Amino acid sequence: MTIPRPLAAAPALPVTLAALGLGPAVAALMVNARRVEVLGWQAGTWAPGHGDPWSAARLWLLGGRALALGAAVTAGVAALTLARRRRSPGLALTTAALVSLALAIAVELIATWTWRGGAGPGAWHDRVVDACAWARAAAVPLATAGVCAAAWADRGVRVLTPATLGAALLAAPPPPLLEQAYGWAEHDAYRWSSEAGTYLLVPDARLWLVPGALAAAAAAWAVMAALVAARLPPLVAGSVAPRSPAPSLRRLAVALAVVAVVVIAAGLAVALAQGQPSARTHPLELVVPVAVAVAAALLAAALLELLRADLPPRASRALAVAAVLVVWIVAVVAAQTLWARRGAPRPGFTIFEDPWMPGLVGAAVAGAALLALAVGLDALARAGGRAPARGHAAIVALALVVGAATAPWVLGFGTRSQPLDGLRVATLGSAALVNLVAGLALARGAWRAAADADADAPTSAYSPAVVSELPR
Repeated sequence: MTIPRPLAAAPALPVTLAALGLGPAVAALMVNARRVEVLGWQAGTWAPGHGDPWSAARLWLLGGRALALGAAVTAGVAALTLARRRRSPGLALTTAALVSLALAIAVELIATWTWRGGAGPGAWHDRVVDACAWARAAAVPLATAGVCAAAWADRGVRVLTPATLGAALLAAPPPPLLEQAYGWAEHDAYRWSSEAGTYLLVPDARLWLVPGALAAAAAAWAVMAALVAARLPPLVAGSVAPRSPAPSLRRLAVALAVVAVVVIAAGLAVALAQGQPSARTHPLELVVPVAVAVAAALLAAALLELLRADLPPRASRALAVAAVLVVWIVAVVAAQTLWARRGAPRPGFTIFEDPWMPGLVGAAVAGAALLALAVGLDALARAGGRAPARGHAAIVALALVVGAATAPWVLGFGTRSQPLDGLRVATLGSAALVNLVAGLALARGAWRAAADADADAPTSAYSPAVVSELPR
């Protein structure tokens, strides 16, 4: 006699929905903080030689949008996988809404980071951004309604549904309502300036009313949507055909090796080109970021495909986090490459550099992605009955941390003006070696996990075909 073991419906969905709300909420607060700081300066005190006062706000906006894009893509893949298994109309609606949200964010990023400015009100950029805002205002409530409908059998979900839908409507309001809210909250904050000869917006607490409400609503929606997704009815073992993760793990291993080689090659090209005439290094301005973005996109595709297989909950959550962060890297590198090619002054052919996303931010995100990958592969190995030694895990973790910390230097972050003396050559070589070892260690772990999955087939430890055998 066999009793089917209930399995988690979509372990990656709560994590990605939480990231979809929390990341943009923090970015919105930081953008408004920069706005308040800029408006607080007296008129005429900003000299053109001091740079762009809105550069930090643009970077926070880029980071939030890129995180939302990664979360929407990963959540859409998780929802699509579950919708195919369960044939649920609610999950189908959620999948369609998340895909639409991801497309809207991608179009907005392209429009924002290719816009040259100066076209005046009603320019194509404003129309595109406005259309994307309408798409977000429709996609977030629809995705929420689909998840709530799929989990409606749970009593707690029925209690949370009204508040979750209300938070979704407040977190992504339509553009006209948002403009009216800003006008109502900030109307009395305008003061007449005799020096400027016009009304100026004087910063005070009223400038935080609307952004604070939006951030609070987004954070509340993220928490409640994650709770609803976590209460989806579990799958019954044997109800669907098992999907082995072995092919996806092999593709992931190849993608990890490609990323390691591309990053090292790009870093060496940037380092060796220092001091060369700009006419000779001009092709690298496009080749280096495009190569890094393509390699990261291959890794993201491999991770998303792996999430469609039958994975343990811990591995699924960790790999979902890694996928979100890798998509973030792809979006940021692509956006900044578009910004550099649009004709604006650029500092060089490095990928993360002022006035672009700081290199330390890229290093932190890359390090978090690598550590999440290591945790996910470790969970796969343990589920397959192979627990790695603690010493080996500690060495791999140390290599990943050191590799992520030195990745900005390897990629040339802020090193264009540094001469290549003996010390810097040795540092570059050691950093490149550590990054290569870290990437290949992860690739080896993915390949071994694929071999374990093949050995356990057809009743894989990651498969819903696993059942509990009871004595007759």
